[in-house]
Amino acid sequence: MPLYALRPGRGWRSNYAALYVASLYKEGFRGVYYVPSLRLYAPVFEVEELPPAHEWAFMEVRVSQLNRAYRMVCMECGACCARNSGAFAFAHELTAEERASLEPEVVRAPRVGDILLYWLDRGPAGRCVFFDERGKCVLKDRKPVACLVYYCSLFAERSGKLYVKVAVRRDGTPVYRAASRTEARRIARRLRARALAFVRRWGEQNKAPGEG
Repeated sequence: MPLYALRPGRGWRSNYAALYVASLYKEGFRGVYYVPSLRLYAPVFEVEELPPAHEWAFMEVRVSQLNRAYRMVCMECGACCARNSGAFAFAHELTAEERASLEPEVVRAPRVGDILLYWLDRGPAGRCVFFDERGKCVLKDRKPVACLVYYCSLFAERSGKLYVKVAVRRDGTPVYRAASRTEARRIARRLRARALAFVRRWGEQNKAPGEG
């Protein structure tokens, strides 16, 4: 099946048209990759047949390119969800019950038209409203495409080996070094502890008087 990478825009967060198109192909999501040969950092999708109307949003990539690429790995530390998450979802990515508690924003996107967008970063300090105090993502198995695109780039794997990002070049490309599973888990545990401490601290500060 053909593989397509979402074309980077000037900024993913403002590139709502491409993100909306990508959200229609989430069932074929393969992962987020950094392809050094293309200097490309993007989510990749399997698409059986890409309609001409959506070709502008993607670029085709080869399996051989992905085999040499870094694939991002989520260690579920929660750091990107606990504060300043910037998370949002399109209407079809949420249930009616989930949408009922959120305020929609109408965004006019080129090539797509008006779309309904729901901001999820309305918790304390920008926490995603679907990231609970136990450090769990309520939408884990059906994350919005924005969460897939903003995938953490700290951990990656390539050819069965794990890597940790140690720097970012001036052109925005990441630099990785090999790491053991033990080291990666240790880093993730440390980040998760900080994220949960932050969530709980804000929870305590926002309790109503008399709440225990």
